[in-house]
Amino acid sequence: MAEKLIDRLQEILKSERTTKEDVTFQKERISYQIFKNNNKDVFENIKKSSGEQIIYLLYGKEHSGKTTILRNLYVNCPTEKCEFIEGKNIFVSREFFYRIGIEIKEGEDYKSAAKIYFMNFGKILFIDDFDKMLANLGEDFAAYLRATIQEFRINIISTATLGSNEFNKYFLRYDTPFYRFFLFKPVEYQSKDIKEINIIFQKEIKEEDINLIIENANDNIKAIISVIEDYNGNISVAIQSAIIKNSSIIAYLIQNLTPQQKVIIGYVSKYIIQKEKENEGVKLNDLAKYLFQSDDVLRTQINRIMKNGLIKKLKKEKTFLPNIFLLEEKKMEEGKSHLMIAIKFQNDKRYDEAEKEFREAIRINPNYGT
Repeated sequence: MAEKLIDRLQEILKSERTTKEDVTFQKERISYQIFKNNNKDVFENIKKSSGEQIIYLLYGKEHSGKTTILRNLYVNCPTEKCEFIEGKNIFVSREFFYRIGIEIKEGEDYKSAAKIYFMNFGKILFIDDFDKMLANLGEDFAAYLRATIQEFRINIISTATLGSNEFNKYFLRYDTPFYRFFLFKPVEYQSKDIKEINIIFQKEIKEEDINLIIENANDNIKAIISVIEDYNGNISVAIQSAIIKNSSIIAYLIQNLTPQQKVIIGYVSKYIIQKEKENEGVKLNDLAKYLFQSDDVLRTQINRIMKNGLIKKLKKEKTFLPNIFLLEEKKMEEGKSHLMIAIKFQNDKRYDEAEKEFREAIRINPNYGT
């Protein structure tokens, strides 16, 4: 399995003639190659000419590589009768029909007019953000589309975002048209997938660090690749390097948090750094005292943050630990603050105070001393 990834990607990554653009292109294809290795049946069914209907839904968390996978499936489609649609940008039904090549004249009943086209349609539709398109066009259109896909055996491969309101509404509720309609294909990254990426970048990542990546990257493929690419035996250094090179990693992780939740998780990280509790975590009542906040409010918000995968609870100790990416970012932030103070003291020839600040910066973020 790993050999196929190497054959397709490592030639360019190893080559001295590789350009930055080439490397970027290959990185973007990693999610596609992993999906291909894990879902051979999808590719085999697309290639078949037996007339068997193709109805797949690629689902996963935001930034897991769903769009990249779908675009590559479209580009490598064995037939010219393929259409790629950015579902989130389809806001009215007319646009949908236009994008799939169906012209409906003004005043015509769209269902009757479209039916003639669908009788000999023969295309494979690749619809990105299918859940968002359904939300834009409404439940009546969703019911019509489901019936049409089934009646005319239209081939469709689509994507949806796991955990989104649209995903829950249109695919998980039993009273909606697309409940149990698609063959679900997850876009996620497990230990074997991380190990395959390791081989591509010629890395040997410790098993415990692989587990940390899986637990904390939230299937963000760019974060996973960035950490692996910069890994040299120290996961903390690799994560900090990845954050410095790609600041969007943090933005993507916290994008679904409320302002209050962002502040709380920031203080969780700060408390753990100050109290040196990176291995044991923080208890709820200790955090409440630290923030002068009631236990009930904190418990509610922390539970919501946990649903986003950004805080985990250590059941044995009954304590909480933040996502390691957020913790490492806070280390850099706090450490930098002390470094700036140290430099100011040094410039003012207050050397003893500068020395204390330098030491505190290294205590907070030991990577400054490496």
